[in-house]
Amino acid sequence: MGYWTENGSIWIDYLPQSSPGFTPQVNQLGMCNYISNCGYDGMTGSANQLAGPYYTNSQTTLVGITDGTSNTVGFGETLSSEVIGARHFVMAWMGSGTEWAAYGNPSDQNAHWYTWGSRHPMINNFSFCDGSVRPITKGCDYNTFIYACGMQDGVAYNPSNLGQ
Repeated sequence: MGYWTENGSIWIDYLPQSSPGFTPQVNQLGMCNYISNCGYDGMTGSANQLAGPYYTNSQTTLVGITDGTSNTVGFGETLSSEVIGARHFVMAWMGSGTEWAAYGNPSDQNAHWYTWGSRHPMINNFSFCDGSVRPITKGCDYNTFIYACGMQDGVAYNPSNLGQ
């Protein structure tokens, strides 16, 4: 896990593209565009209906994903940037952290460094807990996206509301 202090800030996982004095350089660590799903707000544990499979200290098993592995987001694309074309931050394979579903799957105009995002027009790719990879439309129905990220909310959602 990347952890250091720089210019009075504490950095975890999100590594600046060029970090003077930070060794090894980010490009030597293996850059990553994917981040895990921690559920609605990232502060929830297994007792919360809207928890995702990768919340803090999770030990999620396939049996614990009661909504079904094919219905639950595991990982998704993120650019870690305010600008779609350029990247201000890069995640490394060594521990890229988790993403909150509460921000939804925003359109390019509403994407931030802390949201899902990609350079693909109109979609972000997501890996579901069954191992499948499917595109979800940027700016899709917010509630459906939240239910797709929760692993035990008990809501049967319509995949077409995600653009599938």
